[in-house]
Amino acid sequence: MTVVKYGSEAWTLRKADEDLLDVFQRNCLRIVLGTRLTDRTSNSRLYEKCGSIPLSRAIMKERLRWLGHVLRMKDDRLPKIVLFGQPSGATRKAGRPCLGWEDVINNDLKEMGTFWEGVKREALNRLGWRRSVRSCVGLRRLGAAVSY
Repeated sequence: MTVVKYGSEAWTLRKADEDLLDVFQRNCLRIVLGTRLTDRTSNSRLYEKCGSIPLSRAIMKERLRWLGHVLRMKDDRLPKIVLFGQPSGATRKAGRPCLGWEDVINNDLKEMGTFWEGVKREALNRLGWRRSVRSCVGLRRLGAAVSY
C-alpha cells in the first residue's frame, strides 16, 4: 500500500474519499488472502489477519507525522512558511471554501483529543509526539524499534 499513499501527508481528503480508499484496500487484502465477499469476513478480521490498519488511518498517521516534523522546523524554513503562511492580497472566490490541509489537520487533532495550543509543545518532544500519533491512530509498538 506504500505506492497508494505516496505523498499522502499533503492530501486533503473528504470522508467519502477516505471510505473509497479503505474499500480499495480491503479489496486488495481480500485478493491477497484469497477470500471473497461472499465469505463474509468482517473488516476488522481482515485487517487482523493481515496485520494492517485502514488506509485512512495510515494516511492520518502520515499527516500528523508531517505536522510534527514541520512544527519542529525553524520559522524561516520554506515548508513551514508555505504551510502556515497567509498569502497577501489574495481574495477567495464566493461560496464555500475548499477543504484545506489545516482543516483536515484540525479534524485529526480533534480526534486525537488535542488542539493547536498544546500541539506545538508536544511536537517538540519527538518521542512523545510519536507516541501520541501512534496511540491515536491505533498502532501498537512492535518490539523495541519504532519504524517510520
